[in-house]
Amino acid sequence: MVAPKPRNARARRNLDTHQRIELVFEPGEQPELPTVSVDSDGFLHEIKWSPLTVDWWNDWCSSPQARIFSKSDWRSLLTTAIVAEKFYRTWEVKYATELRNREAAFGATPIDRLKLRMAWHEDAERGLKVSEAEERARQKEARDRYAGLKVVGEE
Repeated sequence: MVAPKPRNARARRNLDTHQRIELVFEPGEQPELPTVSVDSDGFLHEIKWSPLTVDWWNDWCSSPQARIFSKSDWRSLLTTAIVAEKFYRTWEVKYATELRNREAAFGATPIDRLKLRMAWHEDAERGLKVSEAEERARQKEARDRYAGLKVVGEE
């Protein structure tokens, strides 16, 4: 599925047909990876996470996206950690596919972030810069917006 063009870059500027529902954001607390689980017989057993899964979890916990995760987002990411664990233990394609699909919902890759309309913004304190591609797109948008205007000079 291709992400829609930004509103100001669309050839037709019809109003969106779907109403947006605005929610009050409540940040969720980042959970730890669980250390025990319950098997199908109801017995507790210790979970020993793969070092790759632990690294994967820590990467997500320190990602820029993590600061906008709600409680349900963290819950979903926790269930995704189980898929990551299955993948890192078996290297089976079926788990890789599921993991990739789940990670896309959180903006794991540049194309995922574009589809989710996420972008890096300039932040002088942290030294983040807007990508050159985004900056060129903004400049082109400004040129296109004012392309039909003509300066009327004094004669």
